[in-house]
Amino acid sequence: MAKNPTLRVSDLMETSRTIMEDRRLNLFLLELSFAGWWLPIVLVCAAVLLLVGYNAYVVCVFLLPVFVRAYMVTARAAFVDDWVGNLVSSADDTASITPKSI
Repeated sequence: MAKNPTLRVSDLMETSRTIMEDRRLNLFLLELSFAGWWLPIVLVCAAVLLLVGYNAYVVCVFLLPVFVRAYMVTARAAFVDDWVGNLVSSADDTASITPKSI
């Protein structure tokens, strides 16, 4: 939209639908994999509440998800970066595949 502000919302939705056409299952599986991270946090925070008390529980509830959220944001960014990179390389007919320099 920043590149072409005259686009209608329906055009943007159609573009989004086209881009995600073959990637919906991959995104769903990525999101589902995060359940394996949230379940231990819930169990640890419940154990802290029962064994230590409410004050430690509050600290647990606020601190533990910070690390998981950072992982989730990074994983989603890598997902987007992967398909954007594929779009760019498929759009450029003269592009050659070269490894990224470190």
